[in-house]
Amino acid sequence: MWGSGPDEQPAPPTTEAAGEEPRVELLILRLRGERYALAVEQVGGVDERCPVTPLPGTPPGVIGVFSRLGDVLPALDLAMLLQEAPSPAEGGLFTVGRASAGPVALLVDEVESVVAVELSRIEPPLPALDPTRAQLLRGQVQIDGRWVSLLDLEGIVAVVAGRAQASRG
Repeated sequence: MWGSGPDEQPAPPTTEAAGEEPRVELLILRLRGERYALAVEQVGGVDERCPVTPLPGTPPGVIGVFSRLGDVLPALDLAMLLQEAPSPAEGGLFTVGRASAGPVALLVDEVESVVAVELSRIEPPLPALDPTRAQLLRGQVQIDGRWVSLLDLEGIVAVVAGRAQASRG
């Protein structure tokens, strides 16, 4: 869960008014009927899906690269990474995340909304979750009576980098 201990991820940016519990703003994303979220502070923009240049030898989940505002960004297929099934060849949006290694575009079906939730409502990932998938998630929270999985942007980048390293031998 979010915290400040040596094994914990840094706490996400929060908003709070006097006397209120700390909150985090989340961008709610849809992917194949499931809801995911990124902390708004980690989002650099949302763009219509555009043509991507595939790169040879990339691991599953890496669509390729494209140019955005003069920068070359890697494009990742979030469905392939989380659900092990590729996204359709057309449609969707790129949610640009600000990872410590640089910006990265995550292909999602749609962006639903931005909501603020109290930090105390965020639960750690389920212990029964597949370990590979657990690396991609920070936790979960109920919003409007439905569970939303919180994406771990740094974890996503690390998993993709690890797969790329492994494929090189």
